[in-house]
Amino acid sequence: MLGRRARTNLMNFGLFQVGWFVCVLGAASGHPWSATAAGIFLVLVHPALVRHPVQEVLLLGTTLLLGVIVDTLHIRTGVPLFSLGAVHPSLPPAWIFVLWLLFAMTLHY
Repeated sequence: MLGRRARTNLMNFGLFQVGWFVCVLGAASGHPWSATAAGIFLVLVHPALVRHPVQEVLLLGTTLLLGVIVDTLHIRTGVPLFSLGAVHPSLPPAWIFVLWLLFAMTLHY
């Protein structure tokens, strides 16, 4: 039998994988906003599954801020070019923000 920690790790891994595929494949197929919404739903489920939801939400917010800074710098240097789902040309698309949140979900697990 799996212990509580192992079950939490498996659920976390599953949420990350599903979220990543939803965001990337949704954006690639021309549905960036649907992918973003689905990914956000998975991110919102995450704090309900962890022992310390307040700490986890702080980690999510900090990682998102770091991700916005890093990807904005990349965009300003012309490295990535995003055509779908961008709110503003100098910012990454919303589904990229969700990828940063999904990545943050894995940091404690």
